[in-house]
Amino acid sequence: RRKFFSCRGSMSRFPLLLFAASLLAAGDALLLAPGRSVAARPAAPRALATAAEKEGEEEGEDRLGAGGRGGHAVRNMPELSEEEKAVQAAVMEHQRGAARLTMAEDARSLVAYSSGYAVLSTLSSQVDGYPNGALVGFAPDASGLPVFVFSAMSSHTKDLSKVGGQAALTVTAKGFEGAADGRVTLIGDVERVGKEQVEKEGLKELYRERHPNAFWVDFGDFTFYRLASLKAVNFVGGFARAAAPSPDEYLSAEVDPIQAFAAPVMGHMNDDHAESTVAMATQWRGLPSHPVTRGAMPRLRW
Repeated sequence: RRKFFSCRGSMSRFPLLLFAASLLAAGDALLLAPGRSVAARPAAPRALATAAEKEGEEEGEDRLGAGGRGGHAVRNMPELSEEEKAVQAAVMEHQRGAARLTMAEDARSLVAYSSGYAVLSTLSSQVDGYPNGALVGFAPDASGLPVFVFSAMSSHTKDLSKVGGQAALTVTAKGFEGAADGRVTLIGDVERVGKEQVEKEGLKELYRERHPNAFWVDFGDFTFYRLASLKAVNFVGGFARAAAPSPDEYLSAEVDPIQAFAAPVMGHMNDDHAESTVAMATQWRGLPSHPVTRGAMPRLRW
Protein backbone atom coordinates (compact mmCIF):
# COMPACT_ATOMS: atom_id res chain seq x y z
CA ARG A 1 0.00 0.00 0.00
CA ARG A 2 1.28 3.43 -0.83
CA LYS A 3 2.01 5.78 2.02
CA PHE A 4 -0.77 8.20 2.97
CA PHE A 5 1.41 11.19 2.08
CA SER A 6 4.03 11.12 -0.66
CA CYS A 7 6.19 14.05 -1.67
CA ARG A 8 6.32 15.17 -5.28
CA GLY A 9 9.29 16.68 -7.06
CA SER A 10 12.40 14.73 -7.93
CA MET A 11 14.63 17.64 -6.92
CA SER A 12 13.58 17.39 -3.26
CA ARG A 13 15.49 15.20 -0.79
CA PHE A 14 12.39 14.69 1.34
CA PRO A 15 10.88 11.74 -0.64
CA LEU A 16 14.06 9.76 0.03
CA LEU A 17 14.02 11.00 3.61
CA LEU A 18 10.45 9.80 4.23
CA PHE A 19 11.13 6.49 2.49
CA ALA A 20 14.10 5.84 4.76
CA ALA A 21 12.14 6.88 7.84
CA SER A 22 9.29 4.51 7.04
CA LEU A 23 11.71 1.60 6.71
CA LEU A 24 13.52 2.43 9.93
CA ALA A 25 10.29 2.87 11.87
CA ALA A 26 9.01 -0.51 10.67
CA GLY A 27 11.92 -2.30 12.28
CA ASP A 28 13.29 -5.74 11.52
CA ALA A 29 10.23 -7.67 12.76
CA LEU A 30 8.15 -7.02 9.64
CA LEU A 31 10.98 -8.15 7.39
CA LEU A 32 11.47 -11.61 8.87
CA ALA A 33 9.95 -14.64 7.24
CA PRO A 34 7.12 -16.25 9.24
CA GLY A 35 8.48 -18.35 12.08
CA ARG A 36 12.03 -16.97 11.80
CA SER A 37 12.96 -14.70 14.65
CA VAL A 38 16.36 -13.07 15.02
CA ALA A 39 17.23 -15.69 17.63
CA ALA A 40 16.28 -18.50 15.25
CA ARG A 41 18.69 -17.44 12.51
CA PRO A 42 21.84 -19.55 12.05
CA ALA A 43 24.79 -18.15 13.99
CA ALA A 44 27.30 -16.19 11.90
CA PRO A 45 30.92 -17.40 11.76
CA ARG A 46 33.16 -15.98 14.49
CA ALA A 47 35.34 -14.33 11.83
CA LEU A 48 32.44 -12.10 10.84
CA ALA A 49 31.52 -11.07 14.42
CA THR A 50 29.29 -12.52 17.07
CA ALA A 51 25.62 -11.64 17.26
CA ALA A 52 26.24 -9.99 20.63
CA GLU A 53 28.90 -7.71 19.19
CA LYS A 54 26.66 -6.65 16.34
CA GLU A 55 23.80 -6.04 18.73
CA GLY A 56 26.06 -3.86 20.84
CA GLU A 57 27.08 -1.85 17.82
CA GLU A 58 23.48 -1.26 16.81
CA GLU A 59 22.44 -0.19 20.30
CA GLY A 60 25.02 2.58 20.25
CA GLU A 61 24.37 3.64 16.69
CA ASP A 62 22.30 6.63 15.69
CA ARG A 63 19.64 5.22 13.37
CA LEU A 64 18.98 8.56 11.73
CA GLY A 65 20.63 9.65 8.51
CA ALA A 66 22.74 7.56 6.17
CA GLY A 67 24.31 4.29 7.22
CA GLY A 68 21.90 3.16 9.95
CA ARG A 69 21.52 -0.62 10.14
CA GLY A 70 17.81 -0.60 10.99
CA GLY A 71 15.42 -1.92 8.35
CA HIS A 72 16.64 -1.98 4.74
CA ALA A 73 20.12 -0.54 4.19
CA VAL A 74 20.33 2.03 1.40
CA ARG A 75 23.80 2.26 -0.09
CA ASN A 76 25.31 5.61 -1.08
CA MET A 77 22.52 7.44 0.69
CA PRO A 78 23.50 11.12 1.08
CA GLU A 79 24.23 12.49 4.52
CA LEU A 80 21.26 14.36 5.96
CA SER A 81 21.37 17.82 7.43
CA GLU A 82 20.36 18.34 11.06
CA GLU A 83 17.04 19.77 9.87
CA GLU A 84 16.37 16.71 7.73
CA LYS A 85 17.31 14.37 10.57
CA ALA A 86 14.83 16.17 12.80
CA VAL A 87 12.09 15.65 10.21
CA GLN A 88 13.03 11.97 9.86
CA ALA A 89 12.89 11.52 13.62
CA ALA A 90 9.44 13.12 13.76
CA VAL A 91 8.13 10.83 11.02
CA MET A 92 9.57 7.74 12.73
CA GLU A 93 8.03 8.70 16.06
CA HIS A 94 4.64 9.30 14.46
CA GLN A 95 4.71 5.99 12.59
CA ARG A 96 5.47 4.00 15.74
CA GLY A 97 2.18 5.01 17.30
CA ALA A 98 0.07 5.45 14.17
CA ALA A 99 -3.17 3.46 14.01
CA ARG A 100 -3.14 0.82 11.29
CA LEU A 101 -5.38 -1.86 9.93
CA THR A 102 -4.26 -5.31 10.96
CA MET A 103 -2.32 -7.24 8.35
CA ALA A 104 -5.29 -9.58 7.93
CA GLU A 105 -7.65 -6.61 7.36
CA ASP A 106 -5.23 -5.15 4.85
CA ALA A 107 -5.04 -8.47 3.01
CA ARG A 108 -8.82 -8.97 2.94
CA SER A 109 -9.37 -5.40 1.75
CA LEU A 110 -6.76 -5.73 -0.99
CA VAL A 111 -8.45 -8.85 -2.35
CA ALA A 112 -11.91 -7.28 -2.10
CA TYR A 113 -10.95 -4.10 -3.99
CA SER A 114 -8.57 -5.67 -6.51
CA SER A 115 -9.16 -5.71 -10.26
CA GLY A 116 -10.64 -9.21 -10.05
CA TYR A 117 -7.74 -10.72 -11.97
CA ALA A 118 -4.78 -12.57 -10.47
CA VAL A 119 -2.11 -15.16 -11.20
CA LEU A 120 -3.09 -18.74 -10.39
CA SER A 121 -0.16 -21.11 -9.86
CA THR A 122 -0.88 -24.82 -10.23
CA LEU A 123 1.12 -28.05 -10.46
CA SER A 124 1.81 -28.55 -14.15
CA SER A 125 0.28 -31.52 -15.94
CA GLN A 126 2.72 -30.95 -18.83
CA VAL A 127 6.04 -30.94 -16.99
CA ASP A 128 6.20 -33.17 -13.93
CA GLY A 129 7.31 -31.39 -10.77
CA TYR A 130 7.12 -27.87 -12.21
CA PRO A 131 4.57 -25.11 -11.60
CA ASN A 132 2.28 -23.52 -14.16
CA GLY A 133 0.98 -19.96 -13.97
CA ALA A 134 -2.10 -18.41 -15.55
CA LEU A 135 -3.82 -15.05 -15.36
CA VAL A 136 -7.41 -15.75 -14.30
CA GLY A 137 -10.52 -13.86 -13.31
CA PHE A 138 -11.99 -14.37 -9.85
CA ALA A 139 -14.62 -13.02 -7.49
CA PRO A 140 -14.15 -13.19 -3.71
CA ASP A 141 -17.02 -14.70 -1.75
CA ALA A 142 -18.27 -13.44 1.62
CA SER A 143 -15.33 -15.05 3.42
CA GLY A 144 -12.73 -13.57 1.08
CA LEU A 145 -12.02 -16.79 -0.81
CA PRO A 146 -11.89 -16.65 -4.62
CA VAL A 147 -14.48 -18.16 -6.94
CA PHE A 148 -13.42 -18.96 -10.52
CA VAL A 149 -15.00 -19.96 -13.83
CA PHE A 150 -12.60 -22.06 -15.92
CA SER A 151 -12.74 -23.38 -19.47
CA ALA A 152 -12.15 -27.10 -19.92
CA MET A 153 -9.51 -26.22 -22.53
CA SER A 154 -7.35 -24.11 -20.20
CA SER A 155 -4.02 -25.53 -19.06
CA HIS A 156 -4.71 -24.68 -15.41
CA THR A 157 -8.04 -26.52 -15.55
CA LYS A 158 -6.22 -29.60 -16.82
CA ASP A 159 -3.66 -29.19 -14.04
CA LEU A 160 -6.38 -29.15 -11.39
CA SER A 161 -8.15 -32.22 -12.78
CA LYS A 162 -5.07 -34.33 -13.58
CA VAL A 163 -2.50 -33.41 -10.94
CA GLY A 164 -4.49 -32.04 -8.02
CA GLY A 165 -6.01 -28.94 -6.54
CA GLN A 166 -2.96 -27.58 -4.71
CA ALA A 167 -2.67 -24.00 -5.90
CA ALA A 168 -1.70 -20.44 -5.03
CA LEU A 169 -3.45 -17.25 -6.13
CA THR A 170 -1.37 -14.06 -6.19
CA VAL A 171 -3.53 -10.94 -6.09
CA THR A 172 -2.10 -7.45 -6.58
CA ALA A 173 -3.59 -4.18 -5.37
CA LYS A 174 -5.72 -2.32 -7.88
CA GLY A 175 -3.47 -0.04 -9.90
CA PHE A 176 -0.39 -2.06 -8.97
CA GLU A 177 2.78 -0.49 -10.36
CA GLY A 178 5.68 -2.01 -8.47
CA ALA A 179 7.26 -3.22 -5.25
CA ALA A 180 5.82 -0.34 -3.20
CA ASP A 181 2.28 -1.62 -3.85
CA GLY A 182 0.48 -4.40 -2.00
CA ARG A 183 0.02 -8.04 -2.95
CA VAL A 184 -1.47 -11.13 -1.33
CA THR A 185 -0.90 -14.81 -2.02
CA LEU A 186 -3.61 -17.26 -0.97
CA ILE A 187 -2.42 -20.87 -0.80
CA GLY A 188 -4.82 -23.78 -0.62
CA ASP A 189 -6.89 -26.39 -2.41
CA VAL A 190 -8.98 -25.43 -5.44
CA GLU A 191 -12.05 -27.61 -5.94
CA ARG A 192 -14.73 -27.94 -8.57
CA VAL A 193 -18.19 -26.67 -7.59
CA GLY A 194 -21.24 -28.68 -8.64
CA LYS A 195 -24.16 -27.07 -10.50
CA GLU A 196 -26.53 -27.44 -7.56
CA GLN A 197 -24.09 -25.68 -5.25
CA VAL A 198 -23.53 -22.93 -7.82
CA GLU A 199 -27.27 -22.24 -7.90
CA LYS A 200 -27.72 -22.57 -4.14
CA GLU A 201 -24.98 -20.05 -3.34
CA GLY A 202 -25.68 -17.74 -6.27
CA LEU A 203 -22.13 -18.04 -7.57
CA LYS A 204 -23.08 -16.95 -11.10
CA GLU A 205 -24.47 -13.71 -9.74
CA LEU A 206 -21.43 -13.27 -7.50
CA TYR A 207 -19.06 -13.68 -10.44
CA ARG A 208 -21.07 -11.45 -12.77
CA GLU A 209 -21.18 -8.71 -10.16
CA ARG A 210 -17.39 -8.50 -10.38
CA HIS A 211 -17.22 -9.33 -14.11
CA PRO A 212 -20.42 -8.00 -15.75
CA ASN A 213 -19.35 -9.06 -19.25
CA ALA A 214 -18.59 -12.67 -18.32
CA PHE A 215 -21.21 -14.14 -20.66
CA TRP A 216 -19.26 -17.40 -20.80
CA VAL A 217 -20.43 -18.46 -17.34
CA ASP A 218 -23.43 -20.04 -19.09
CA PHE A 219 -21.34 -21.99 -21.61
CA GLY A 220 -21.39 -25.76 -21.21
CA ASP A 221 -17.61 -26.16 -21.24
CA PHE A 222 -17.03 -23.64 -18.43
CA THR A 223 -17.07 -24.84 -14.84
CA PHE A 224 -17.06 -23.11 -11.47
CA TYR A 225 -14.17 -23.68 -9.09
CA ARG A 226 -13.30 -22.17 -5.75
CA LEU A 227 -10.45 -22.05 -3.25
CA ALA A 228 -12.25 -24.26 -0.77
CA SER A 229 -9.52 -24.85 1.79
CA LEU A 230 -7.16 -22.02 2.74
CA LYS A 231 -3.79 -23.28 4.00
CA ALA A 232 -1.69 -20.11 4.19
CA VAL A 233 -1.70 -16.38 3.48
CA ASN A 234 1.30 -14.25 2.55
CA PHE A 235 0.78 -10.48 2.54
CA VAL A 236 3.16 -7.74 1.42
CA GLY A 237 1.81 -4.24 1.87
CA GLY A 238 4.82 -2.49 0.35
CA PHE A 239 8.34 -1.81 1.59
CA ALA A 240 8.96 -3.03 5.15
CA ARG A 241 5.36 -4.18 5.64
CA ALA A 242 4.88 -7.92 5.35
CA ALA A 243 3.24 -10.69 7.33
CA ALA A 244 1.65 -14.12 7.13
CA PRO A 245 -1.78 -13.88 8.77
CA SER A 246 -3.19 -17.26 9.71
CA PRO A 247 -6.06 -18.60 7.60
CA ASP A 248 -8.43 -18.00 10.52
CA GLU A 249 -7.24 -14.40 10.90
CA TYR A 250 -7.76 -13.76 7.21
CA LEU A 251 -11.21 -15.37 7.09
CA SER A 252 -12.45 -13.51 10.18
CA ALA A 253 -11.01 -10.11 9.21
CA GLU A 254 -13.33 -7.33 8.05
CA VAL A 255 -13.02 -5.59 4.71
CA ASP A 256 -12.33 -1.87 5.17
CA PRO A 257 -15.51 -0.13 3.85
CA ILE A 258 -13.81 3.26 3.42
CA GLN A 259 -11.54 2.01 0.65
CA ALA A 260 -14.56 1.43 -1.59
CA PHE A 261 -14.77 5.17 -2.31
CA ALA A 262 -11.25 6.28 -1.34
CA ALA A 263 -10.02 6.92 -4.90
CA PRO A 264 -12.49 9.71 -5.82
CA VAL A 265 -12.11 11.34 -2.40
CA MET A 266 -8.31 11.36 -2.67
CA GLY A 267 -8.50 12.62 -6.25
CA HIS A 268 -10.74 15.49 -5.19
CA MET A 269 -8.44 16.43 -2.30
CA ASN A 270 -5.32 16.24 -4.46
CA ASP A 271 -6.84 18.30 -7.27
CA ASP A 272 -8.87 20.88 -5.37
CA HIS A 273 -7.51 21.04 -1.82
CA ALA A 274 -3.75 20.56 -2.16
CA GLU A 275 -3.03 23.35 0.33
CA SER A 276 -5.20 21.68 2.97
CA THR A 277 -3.35 18.40 2.48
CA VAL A 278 -0.01 20.17 2.99
CA ALA A 279 -1.38 21.80 6.15
CA MET A 280 -2.53 18.45 7.53
CA ALA A 281 0.82 16.81 6.76
CA THR A 282 2.60 19.63 8.55
CA GLN A 283 0.25 19.60 11.55
CA TRP A 284 -0.10 15.85 12.08
CA ARG A 285 3.27 14.55 10.94
CA GLY A 286 5.57 17.51 11.38
CA LEU A 287 6.54 17.53 7.71
CA PRO A 288 7.92 20.65 6.04
CA SER A 289 5.59 22.55 3.72
CA HIS A 290 6.41 20.58 0.58
CA PRO A 291 3.87 19.45 -2.03
CA VAL A 292 2.21 16.20 -0.95
CA THR A 293 -0.45 13.92 -2.39
CA ARG A 294 -2.82 11.43 -0.78
CA GLY A 295 -1.98 7.86 -1.72
CA ALA A 296 -4.20 5.72 0.54
CA MET A 297 -7.25 6.23 2.72
CA PRO A 298 -8.10 3.38 5.12
CA ARG A 299 -10.71 3.96 7.79
CA LEU A 300 -8.17 4.54 10.58
CA ARG A 301 -6.76 7.63 8.92
CA TRP A 302 -9.84 9.68 9.79
